[in-house]
This record gives sequence, C-alpha cells and structure tokens, in this order.
Amino acid sequence: MALHEQTVGRSQSPSAPVPTITLTEHDETQLDTQLSERDREFIEQTLSSQQMTVSFDHERQPMLRTSQYVGIVSLPDGPTIQIRPKAAGDNLLSLLQYAHGTEATTIKQETSIQTGATFIDILAALYLAELEQLIKRGLQQAYRRSSNTEDYLRGRLDLQQQLQRQGPCATTFECSYDELTYETPANQAILYTVSVLLGLVSDEDLGQSLQRYQTRIRRRVTLRSVRVQEVRDIELTRLSEHYTAILRLTELLLDNAHVDRLERGNRDSYSLLIDMNRVFEDVVERAVRGALESRTDWSIEPQATRRGLVTGGSPSITMRPDILVRDQYETVQFVADAKWKTPESVDNADIYQMVAYQLTDDVSGLLIYPSQEGSLTTNYAVQNAGELAVVELPTRKPAATAEALGTRLERCLNHRIRQLC
Repeated sequence: MALHEQTVGRSQSPSAPVPTITLTEHDETQLDTQLSERDREFIEQTLSSQQMTVSFDHERQPMLRTSQYVGIVSLPDGPTIQIRPKAAGDNLLSLLQYAHGTEATTIKQETSIQTGATFIDILAALYLAELEQLIKRGLQQAYRRSSNTEDYLRGRLDLQQQLQRQGPCATTFECSYDELTYETPANQAILYTVSVLLGLVSDEDLGQSLQRYQTRIRRRVTLRSVRVQEVRDIELTRLSEHYTAILRLTELLLDNAHVDRLERGNRDSYSLLIDMNRVFEDVVERAVRGALESRTDWSIEPQATRRGLVTGGSPSITMRPDILVRDQYETVQFVADAKWKTPESVDNADIYQMVAYQLTDDVSGLLIYPSQEGSLTTNYAVQNAGELAVVELPTRKPAATAEALGTRLERCLNHRIRQLC
C-alpha cells in the first residue's frame, strides 16, 4: 500500500515559517541547510529512488535530484519541495483531466490553480469537480447481507442462532437479510480520499468545499482507511458506471500519496508525486483514439506484448509498445510510443527502441514527445520497415479547457498519422 501513515513529533514550532523549494523534472539543487535525521529517513523510507534522491557533495551539503515525477514533498523538519513539469506550461490540470477521462467541465477554483498553485491544490480541484458531478447523480447503494436481532421476522430466520441465543420462549428473532446500504467500497474509498486531501490542501476555498462534501458523505458512509488495491478490485455495473472517472482519480491519489499523520499541533509531513510518463502515456492513448475516431475499421491495443524479433534463450524477450494499431484483418498498421522527456535532441535509446518495435511487425512508427518548441520534430527511414516520425504534441500551448487541449492533440496526431499511413 503506497499510502503510509505513522505518528511522529516535530521539534520545530508549528507557526515557524517553512521554506519552499521549487524544482522542475530532472532537476538538481543544493540545499542551504543540512537535512535532519528524520528528513533523511522520510526521503529514504517513503520515497523511491525513482522519485527523488539525495546525495552529498564534498562538503557534505545535501543535493536533491528529481526525475519524471512531479508533485510535492513536505519533510518533517525541513523544506517543502515542489516539483513542476517542464513541458505542461499552465496545462497540468487539463492534462490530468484529459488523461483520466474526467467529464467535469467547470472547476470553481480555476482562478486559484494557475501557475504558482500547489500541485495538491490542482489535484484537489480536479477531484472536487468530479465529486460534485457524482453527488449530483447520486451516491450508489448496494445490497449487503446483514444478521441482526429483530422484533419481527425479517428475511430468513437463522435457526441455529435462534436456538442458541433465544431459547424456547423467544420474543425476538435472529434474522439474516439483504439490506440496501451506502456502505460500499467505492463510497468508502471516495470518503477516505476526501479526508486525505483535506489534510493537504492549502487553498481555503478548496478546503471548505471538501469539508462540506466530507460531512455530507459521512452521514451515510463510515470513514475508514482504504487500500489502493481495494479500489482496483471494484467492479462497476451499468448502474454505477458514473463512478468511473472519480475512481480513476481515487486510485491515482491513493497509489501516489504518502502521508505521516502527526500529533495534534504539529505540521504534517507528506508526499504526493505523480509519474508524468504514465500520465503522458494515458494522454497519448486517448489522443490516438480521438485521432482515429473516423477509422472504425482500426482498433487500438495499448501496452501490447510483442515477441518475434529476438527468439530463443531464457527468459524470453518481450516488448511492450505503448500503442499498437491494427486493421480489420488484425494486420498491424503502425506502432507508437510516448516519452515524457525534454531532451535537447532525440534520444538515441528511444530511436533504437522504436526501431525494434517497427521491425517486429514491419510497420511505421510514431515516437511522441511533449512540446519542445519544434526542436525534435523530424522523420527517419527505417530499413526493412516503414517511416519513423518523431512528433511533438502541443502540451505547453495555453488551452482554456481540457476539451480544447484534447482537440488540439488529436488534430496533431491525426495529421501525422495520415502522413505516415
């Protein structure tokens, strides 16, 4: 379970100002002060080496290095570290909304989540918008088997319990029955996520709105700690499919949040770091689907397992391009791979990986990066395969809404796919 909770103390006064360090992805900075033992333990035990690392220079000064993860880390005794994406511009909210297929089109806090807002406030605003849509449509109920002592016979009489507890002169009945309830895993997960966000947001309006919905849901649902695997195990039906978007966000938050619950009066320590490479993969998949919407004879297979280029040996070698597109005859038309990077030039390793994908099926390919101001856009010819087009999606250009951003991305891909195929 990624959500980590413990109780610790903090020697620093809760009213003391806490410095904030702002970095971007794949960045490095030297801290002016030493990290405390608790700060180092929090980084080493809570964060993975893929998210953020700490090293020391020859003078033992700590150096922080970031990766493709963006978000926020609040250390027990040290600074709050914000990591922002390079290639998103002011479109981070829209990218997250588009990537996760959320349908909320209005977010009341839009003026407070522009550049400078904390990453958590951005996610909380998106979650709140989806929560408002869910409440409008209504919380879903489900039947749950209950056993209870009743004054009147209800459901099925539990004969064994009746004889054990009531005796021969019973005045009540031991009953087993199905009861309609709001106490479902989905509702409990949503309530728990709202409670986690409440402890992290800095925007006052966001906090008040989340508090209002938490109070409303708690009238019907019991608050408990929910593991991310429970969210993944939820199976939706036709009647509960309106939970799809908010449960995707719920899984994202619970899978990436690490929270230390502190003693009363002390500042929380936490981290919420999102892998932008995974977000970009979801963005590209959805954009390709939109670009090919008119090609009803083509199908898209994300994260397809491919074999054949390298055979023999143990273990066997498999490849997983982000997107594989087939026609109605199951013939592969092209492959695509998404890379959330901001290199100064096309990465050779990315090219070699794409060529391997193309040679497996003898097809053309798309290597897709976020916006680099046009510096990476180019075409290659691959022997014994087709063309390899390097594409930059316009992720940085300002977009008023997630829908407008998505339309722009889809048009860009539609144009390049037409040239490719």
